[in-house]
Amino acid sequence: MGPTHLFGLLRPNLSRTAPEPLCRLLMAASGLLALELDPPDFSIAPSAITPLLLGYLAFAAWLLARELRGRPPLAHTAWADLAWCLALTAMTGGTSSVLFFFLLLPIMSHAFRDGYSAGWTMTWVTTAGFLAIGLPASPGGILFEFNRAMIRPLTLLILGYIIAREGGVQFRARRRLSLLARIDTVANPRFGADRTLLNAAEQLQTAYGVRECLIVLQHTDSGESLLARATADCPATETLPAGAAAPLLTLPQEALVVHAPRASLCLGASAETVLPQCQGLGDLLETRAFASVPMSRAGWSKGRIFLCDDALPPFDEAELTFLAEAGMHLAHIVEKVDLLDRLASLAAERERRRMAHDLHDRAIQPYLGLQLGLEAALRRPDCPLPLADELRALQELAHQSADELRGMLDGRRAEGAGDDILRDSITRLMKEYRDHFSIDLTCDCPPGFKVNDRLAVDLVGLISEGLSNIRRHTASRWARLSLRGDDGILRLALTNERPPSGNADFVPKSIRNRARELGGDARVDQGTAPNTTVHVQIPL
Repeated sequence: MGPTHLFGLLRPNLSRTAPEPLCRLLMAASGLLALELDPPDFSIAPSAITPLLLGYLAFAAWLLARELRGRPPLAHTAWADLAWCLALTAMTGGTSSVLFFFLLLPIMSHAFRDGYSAGWTMTWVTTAGFLAIGLPASPGGILFEFNRAMIRPLTLLILGYIIAREGGVQFRARRRLSLLARIDTVANPRFGADRTLLNAAEQLQTAYGVRECLIVLQHTDSGESLLARATADCPATETLPAGAAAPLLTLPQEALVVHAPRASLCLGASAETVLPQCQGLGDLLETRAFASVPMSRAGWSKGRIFLCDDALPPFDEAELTFLAEAGMHLAHIVEKVDLLDRLASLAAERERRRMAHDLHDRAIQPYLGLQLGLEAALRRPDCPLPLADELRALQELAHQSADELRGMLDGRRAEGAGDDILRDSITRLMKEYRDHFSIDLTCDCPPGFKVNDRLAVDLVGLISEGLSNIRRHTASRWARLSLRGDDGILRLALTNERPPSGNADFVPKSIRNRARELGGDARVDQGTAPNTTVHVQIPL
């Protein structure tokens, strides 16, 4: 393989790496070449210069290889660079060292990795280290170059400041693009606007390192507001009536505000009008400082984002404007999620009606015939009383099933269902399996557990399929259902008594397929007890 072909393979990887690994390698190689061609006139240890540079060259090549393989950068690389460069400076003449510009490398590494503050701090540390080590290692007497001892620290400060500023700009740009990408990634129409807002609030809270992030969004039609609250320990969403959400929406819609004890900032509106309202908002939010930007879109009247903490990160006009742009971006995402959710619900409704019409002649009519046959059997005078009771139970089950199919045909939920589809459906299944199949179903579900209607319908299908498998393939007289939601994962477990000749490798394909369609998976745990548990995990 020739050098040209090798460089062609490495070029895409080099273009994706940070600049300092390649710069470190080139500086080490050029320094070794320069000192071999023109050794320094003064050195406290001439024999140690070449081994030291060779060691630094190997260190630089190792770091570049890690970067090309996609490994994460080491945490203390900049401090290792500083130690190497100060040692090389001391060996090659102190303040007169020809390798003086190597000291810009740790500044560059810190600035481009961690931003302006880290780069500027490293600039001062590097300058102080250069003076502390370079002056004692410099040649004395008439060989001492006073002009370089004066100019080079100033050069470090000036160039370090420029590098730190440029590194800070790139660091902020990368952080902002990463934040917008994460907000886009968590937008899933299946989970609805509430989950999208909560995930966005969690991303904003993490990105800015604040104690709490609130997003309040008011719908024009109902007047109700959706509140997403992200904290380090308890993220949650809730629906607020119009009166409860009104104090959070008192600021002008165009106002971009930072309220802090020492400094406040207001853009887009009159500061004399807006800032006096901020103290009351701070008391309401129970925080000493907050930043707030609008969030609005077509179809929604008002919305705002609040970042709350006792000590906010630095917010200048550029950062506040970017947060407002992120709010507009989030508003468009919520609009798309809401639209896609409506379209998906409409498509599902039409598909359900079509399937119900197709099943009408094949399912409802046979059930009606079954009911008529059971009624005729009950009217026979020679029908025994125990058999009549069983026939009446079968008649009731057939009547209930026919009503459910009619409900599908009419496009409505079963009679008696409340606002919580999941809990109402589980209650109905518990009664049905206890009365008709003598299977005692218990449910372990936290009091505050709730999912949106679309996911609830999918979960009811999973639970019904699991219970049907228990009824058809086992002799178990009981079943336990467990529902949990934590860390963005919904965990469903359905346990029953294991059949004597149960297959240890059995996995219900229908349940696994349903779970995978929802982005999750299913597995079977036989365990040590004579029980079988089907575990289903679905992302929330």
